[in-house]
Amino acid sequence: MSDGREDLKRAVPRSDPAVTRAVAALSERVGGAVVGVGEGRTSEGEPCVVVMLDPSGPAVASPLPEEVEGVPVRIVDSGSVQAREERR
Repeated sequence: MSDGREDLKRAVPRSDPAVTRAVAALSERVGGAVVGVGEGRTSEGEPCVVVMLDPSGPAVASPLPEEVEGVPVRIVDSGSVQAREERR
């Protein structure tokens, strides 16, 4: 009888090393209008880097690339991001 752990392991995709490096490279751009960077999927289901922008923030200093290390970059309008207070 399975305790569900194997199913959980199969459900969580492994990160592609190129995507991990691309996320790290673009993480240096966080600040101002760029409020976050992470792993995601293109509309075709391929791995990509997701860059979250707050359009009400300051202008992005330099254009964002269409791809990094061969990995596509998808830009999404996330709005502003604020830290939540810690719950006790």
